[in-house]
Amino acid sequence: MTASSSTHQWFKSSYSGGSGTECFECALADDSALVRDSKNTEKSVITIGGDAWRFFLQHMREARHQHPIGHSPQPPRTSRSVALADH
Repeated sequence: MTASSSTHQWFKSSYSGGSGTECFECALADDSALVRDSKNTEKSVITIGGDAWRFFLQHMREARHQHPIGHSPQPPRTSRSVALADH
């Protein structure tokens, strides 16, 4: 699946810094999120379902509050994170 830049509003994390080292960028669609390589935007786009994307964002928010940037121990694996990781 490919998506043109004009079709979606693409954005990068505020943690990217804008120095050309960004790894990926995202766009929101109906009930999904789109992810693509920020340096090769004409290649494939990954579509992530809305529930999985919300779970990912919630997990990242919780992890950020528990472990500031630069201090990122391995998070505990819950049965839900294992199920998402296995699919």
